[in-house]
Amino acid sequence: MISYEALKLLAQAVARMYENSSYCPGMERDDADPTGDGGSPASKEPVLTPPMDFRANDENYVWRIDLPGVEKEDIRVTIDEEGVIITALRKEPKILAVKKVRNCEYGTFQHLFAIQKDMDMGNLTAKLSNGVLDVRVPKLAGPTGRNVPVE
Repeated sequence: MISYEALKLLAQAVARMYENSSYCPGMERDDADPTGDGGSPASKEPVLTPPMDFRANDENYVWRIDLPGVEKEDIRVTIDEEGVIITALRKEPKILAVKKVRNCEYGTFQHLFAIQKDMDMGNLTAKLSNGVLDVRVPKLAGPTGRNVPVE
């Protein structure tokens, strides 16, 4: 059986695919008009979908998101009533040479992770190292079970 969270992630990915259907990473030329509105390619900024891993063990929930080329100052981790929102911006470098083909994706990444009952949100940590954002949320200590003797 597929979990609700897995279906939610799939729905978000499909929505992003349709939102960006006129944008084809790696194949867009600078003189193309991907929006069809006569604007420049930059007028329709893509939403990035970087590779991401999720793991949970007895102590933590851990997300690892590949964000090469993103500066620490361009990453925001927010906690609200809906969940943990991670937003990042990969800026296109200013290059003096005229470019004809874009092979790298630039733009905004945003993802929402739902809060689970056993998450210790007060101790969430986020660390960027070598282009990988590591977000950890410790699990709260749950009630321990015990056997009850039957009298």
